[in-house]
Amino acid sequence: MKLTTWTALFLLVAPAWPQQRRQTVDTSRIAERVQREARPLTLHGRMAVDGNAAVIPQAPGVIQTNLLDASNIVWFVTAERLPRGARITAFLTLPDGTEIPLDTLSLNNDVAAGASFDLPNIRKFGSFWPQGLLTYGVEVNVNGRISQTAADFPVGTFRDYDSVTNMVPRISSLNEGLSDRDVLLTISGAFTNDVPYVLIEDLPVPASAVRVSPTQIVVNLSKVSGLDLGLLQELLLTVGQSGWCDTIVFRHTPPRTGSYNPAP
Repeated sequence: MKLTTWTALFLLVAPAWPQQRRQTVDTSRIAERVQREARPLTLHGRMAVDGNAAVIPQAPGVIQTNLLDASNIVWFVTAERLPRGARITAFLTLPDGTEIPLDTLSLNNDVAAGASFDLPNIRKFGSFWPQGLLTYGVEVNVNGRISQTAADFPVGTFRDYDSVTNMVPRISSLNEGLSDRDVLLTISGAFTNDVPYVLIEDLPVPASAVRVSPTQIVVNLSKVSGLDLGLLQELLLTVGQSGWCDTIVFRHTPPRTGSYNPAP
């Protein structure tokens, strides 16, 4: 099997943003605010935890943000359908562990995979904001089963070697290529053994198009419905796994016309 590769470039030049605009959920139409649910389990760390520790499973969605965008927009993007009656609780956790309570929404209708919920965005942190890792998180309660998705990023500081080592899942680099006419994206980094959610912008990647190992996730882009592989685009790529997420911006470079299998 012949493999032709090319490197996916990070966003360093004028952006060529996705052709399809993201559709955010109008929560006033499909949800109602209810009493905030007490979170029964504390936020667990990004490293694989001790087998006896209480761990909330990965929620059916991811936290997605573009750290190269100064507007600091953050979304919770569903990776699976959320049924009517599901409850979504958002939270912010400061570097010292203090939690800023946010509301709980109860869904009045089913919400499809690929739906984006706006989370609070902070456009300027200023001198009084504490330095360290700021965590955005969402807990999803479906019929009493609670799951978590979260992402953290440094404010006023940087990750050192130890901090990066503890960052799981972690996307380190990307490589895009052709194999039997399918467009494959290889995500290198650090991952757990759990089945990951992979989203490209707000397009969920089907599980059948994902292969995972501790150091790589391989995604068959030719199987991602709605993804236009014939255009040069900068795209947000998010991996959600074991209750945590990591997002990176990558440049999709279209292969030669007629040389690849287009996405459905």
